[in-house]
Amino acid sequence: ASWDALSLISRQKRSNAGDEETKLPASLERECLEEVCDYEEAREVFQDNYRTDIFWSVYIDGDQCAEQPCKNGAMCSDSVGGFDCICKSGFSGINCETGKRVTSFEAGEQTLQVKQVHIHPLYAEGKPDNDMAVVELTQKMVFKKSVLPACLPERDFADNVLMAGDYMGVVTGWKEASGATDLEGNLMLNHLSYDKLLVCSQRHSGQVTNKMACTLPRAKADCILGHGSPVLTLYREVFFLTGIVSQPPGTDCKNGYVLQKVSRFLPWLNTFMRP
Repeated sequence: ASWDALSLISRQKRSNAGDEETKLPASLERECLEEVCDYEEAREVFQDNYRTDIFWSVYIDGDQCAEQPCKNGAMCSDSVGGFDCICKSGFSGINCETGKRVTSFEAGEQTLQVKQVHIHPLYAEGKPDNDMAVVELTQKMVFKKSVLPACLPERDFADNVLMAGDYMGVVTGWKEASGATDLEGNLMLNHLSYDKLLVCSQRHSGQVTNKMACTLPRAKADCILGHGSPVLTLYREVFFLTGIVSQPPGTDCKNGYVLQKVSRFLPWLNTFMRP
């Protein structure tokens, strides 16, 4: 039981004075701390339903708000068998974990609705490979000067030409906000150099498989690009999608970005391609 509830007690004598115990003032220590009490006995101590309900929700099954389950500054209200989060304006969800993202639009941007997200069937949380998903849109994207398409390279072409070290990779994406799942800022673009698989696997404690790749460490490693950022290679004026940024557990982006090799997923990706 919660000792903090003691400050809410309004001590009064019980009406049935025949019993020796009832001659004493109604006491929370006696009724509910030294012994197990029921709701009516607690009600006699507090003298009203509101304060009794507050005490009872903690007394009967512990304080469900003790571990602060409500997010984003929400107020937690304990109840029997659970809790309720009273969200601040702009947030929603059971734990008030969902909020509206404040966005600033750049010229040429498009707003597209997501129809479905297809996660790779072999992906397992905590495992380094198969960390890939296809986002299916409800409508087609309009390509123009500021929105360019990228081709999917065949495996041999990607391994032996595009990612062999002769061509630079280009990564584009948004800054990943610290301690959050949201993205922020304007679209960024950086150049990266591909590294040899054996070398980068050693640098990342063996967390890089043959379905993955990595880049050389940058002089000023900022580690700000979000997971899922595309890595492209320009070859004869055509962009090829060579990798997707994916930092699995045990890797450090200061040692270079870790990528999922797109060419190793072509059979799966082709199932979503429309003629």
